[in-house]
Amino acid sequence: MGFFDGALGATQTLATAFWIGSSAGFAFVAAPIIAHEANDLDLQARITGKSLDKIVNVAYVAGGITIACAALQAMGPTERPNDAVRALFGAGALAALALFQNDIVPKMTELQQA
Repeated sequence: MGFFDGALGATQTLATAFWIGSSAGFAFVAAPIIAHEANDLDLQARITGKSLDKIVNVAYVAGGITIACAALQAMGPTERPNDAVRALFGAGALAALALFQNDIVPKMTELQQA
């Protein structure tokens, strides 16, 4: 399972990097630019809401890939506990993301429309 395990590890690393990179890119690059350039608060809210929606969708795909790779790697006996823990952490992160998307973002939008 050597090559397959290496390929899964590389795929998992790329998916996790893409997931974290898209979030960090928004938080540290896009959000400050939006706040600085868009003087209208409604425009800022619309841009931020649409951006967060796209980032959440990217995170679902990347997180699913990460969990699948960790679960497949956990089938091998060598690193089973570590891979299982990685899969559980990925599932926990996606659960938190679902809460954010379904609970927090609608409340933010509702407050902005008031």
